[in-house]
Amino acid sequence: MKLFEAIKKRKSIRKFEAMKIPRKDLEKIVGAASLAPSAMNQQPWRFVVIEDVSKKKQIRQSYENCRKALGAYKQDTEFVENGVLFAVFMEKEKLKPEFSTALAVENLLLAATALGYGSIVMTAPVSHKPSNELICELCNKPAGLELVALVVVGKAGEAPERKERSGLKKTLFWEEF
Repeated sequence: MKLFEAIKKRKSIRKFEAMKIPRKDLEKIVGAASLAPSAMNQQPWRFVVIEDVSKKKQIRQSYENCRKALGAYKQDTEFVENGVLFAVFMEKEKLKPEFSTALAVENLLLAATALGYGSIVMTAPVSHKPSNELICELCNKPAGLELVALVVVGKAGEAPERKERSGLKKTLFWEEF
């Protein structure tokens, strides 16, 4: 799949078919993420792949509690258990680790798309202290790392319409605003 095709095709998927993703694909996805540029080439990202059914059930329950606590709309959260989870961490002491790690996450999403998988980035569980703590505990997070996102990847069980995006008239400026 060509780059611009992957960019246009990638959408947030909230329904996955239950299936195992081959390890070689998971390694290819994280390998692509690791090729992202980073501030001073410090590569602050760390990815923990979560496939364990028990861990995914715990994370799903925590996510439901998180959504309730944040006052979010009711959502079918089965996708959390049906996909493979990537807990994305960053080394806090590196230069601009949030920005660098976000670049790596985008590479991860595009690589998953190019391999024919759907994906979604979840930040609510990271923002909700009890969910964040649970994920860190399940991943045996060492000191110096911070959880920044949870990404779910799997075989898409839906094909949602692309949500409207701001056009260039709103986002692109030449020389000045």
